[in-house]
Amino acid sequence: MTIIIIIIIIIIIIIIIIIIIIIIILIMYDINVLPPVQLEITGAEMPKLSGGGLNGTYETWQLHFHWGPNDHEGSEHTFRGQMYPLEVDFVCPLFIRF
Repeated sequence: MTIIIIIIIIIIIIIIIIIIIIIIILIMYDINVLPPVQLEITGAEMPKLSGGGLNGTYETWQLHFHWGPNDHEGSEHTFRGQMYPLEVDFVCPLFIRF
């Protein structure tokens, strides 16, 4: 009986260590664990995205948002090493310009 209790305690400790490692990896690599809200764009005429320094006009297939729990984190990417509370991604097909 004592051996079974020791084995159960060891298994619980291993599970806790694995959970801690996963949390550390998520924090270190800024992995956004919440799924983004996304807007799928369908129809005969796709919206176009242009201006703002873009070299051409691009079809926009989808846009989605990433946000976090406070004003200091939430974006999927960083800019100059800093996260922001919100990010919007415009999804355009590669190499299709008008």
